[in-house]
Amino acid sequence: MADIPQLTASDDPVENSKQVLKALKCVAFSSKQVGDVMRRRRERLTKRLQAVADETELLRAHIVENVLNQRQRLEQLRELQDDLEQAQTLGQPDLLKDLADELKLLRREDQRDSVLLRNLKRTMRSRVRVKRALQEQKTAADEAMLVFNCKN
Repeated sequence: MADIPQLTASDDPVENSKQVLKALKCVAFSSKQVGDVMRRRRERLTKRLQAVADETELLRAHIVENVLNQRQRLEQLRELQDDLEQAQTLGQPDLLKDLADELKLLRREDQRDSVLLRNLKRTMRSRVRVKRALQEQKTAADEAMLVFNCKN
């Protein structure tokens, strides 16, 4: 940043006007720098806000996919329960063992998807809070920029 020039009183009006002009240039340069910093901050906030919005959309898609998978798995579990009952009725121990193993695997997958869904929802809530905060910051930056532009 440029040093602030020291103004000294002089008997020479040309020297005085040179010093005043130099001081005005310094103020204008400082004002431009402040404006540049404010614009860059606003641009960063805009980019971060867009990134959070994109991430939120991806999270929503993952949540929908997870819910659909859980519904499919629930249907598979129902079918498997019916098959287990039939295998028991038919007295097929080998088939019964295979179906029981498949049931364990489906339940583990369902449990993992439930944990994943909870984590996705928690992350989603967190990103929504971040998005709100960024929107507030961007609004404040927009207002500050507007005030700055009106003053300069």
